[in-house]
Order: sequence, then C-alpha cells, then structure tokens
Amino acid sequence: MRENTKENRKTSTALLNTELWWRIADGLGRLLQRNEDETSIHHNSKTSVSYQSILQKAIVPFFRNKRRTHVFQQDNASIHKSISTQNWLKAQKITDLEWPAVSPDLNPIENLWGLLVRRVYKHGRQFNTIQELKDAVETEWNAITAAELRALVASMPNRLFEVIQNNGGETSY
Repeated sequence: MRENTKENRKTSTALLNTELWWRIADGLGRLLQRNEDETSIHHNSKTSVSYQSILQKAIVPFFRNKRRTHVFQQDNASIHKSISTQNWLKAQKITDLEWPAVSPDLNPIENLWGLLVRRVYKHGRQFNTIQELKDAVETEWNAITAAELRALVASMPNRLFEVIQNNGGETSY
C-alpha cells in the first residue's frame, strides 16, 4: 500500500480533475485528453465555448467525411445542451441525437469506460503521478479491439428493448 504522503494526496486530488474525451467510430477514435490544470487549446474551464472548441478540433473534421453517415451522441450535461452549443452544432450541420436524461444504460461508451477502468486498475494498480495514469489509460485504450467496440454497438437493440421492457428502469447493462 502506498504511504499517504502529501505528494500522494496532491496527486490523488489532481487525478480527480483529469477528464478524458473520446469517440467510437469505425473502430477506435483518437483518445482526446483534457486536464483542468492545463492552459491548452482546450481551455481550462468547463463552458459551452470550451466544449465547442474541443468539438471543433475533434469532431468537426470527422463529420466532414461525406462518404459516411455519422450520428453524434452526447449526454445531457449543461454545456452539451446549452443554447450556444445547440446553435453551434446546427451551424456545423451536425445533428445531435436526442438522448433521455440519466440513461447510462443506453450508452455503449459507459460500458467502455468500465472496461477501461478495470484494465487500468487491474490487480489493484496504483499510480504515483498523473503522467503514469495518463500513460496507462492510453496504453489500455489502444489495446481495446474493434471487435469489443462492435459488440458494444451491436448491443444497442437489446439495450433499447430492455429499457422499454423495464419502463425506463434499470437494465442489465
């Protein structure tokens, strides 16, 4: 077990402020990382404008590919559903899939998060630095197979059926 030093406490707190963004598309999308401590192109605050900046760099080029039809799905976080973001999506000609509130059972990426977390922390692994955690996340992300993603996406009809059967209640997903 790690000693509970000031450095470890600081690292643990800092890890709580790290956010990861990714997409599933034709296999794995590029892992997008944003950290609250960084003053990067992604800004350092959670606003509709900073979210739109992330989408501009990560999603818009993907949606410009006219050879495929794409569906954009996001949860109902306030920065996702703000009038500003909705208007921005319309201006980019990106249709946002309507999504019921508080519905993690429907979203395959929630299961992918669980898979990633289990792999990153397997055997009780601990991290001493944020960089160690970032490296482990990226390694495990890159190890997720296209077959695993296809299985998650293919589960959508069953997810929808179960939600309907349970009158919107909890499912096995």
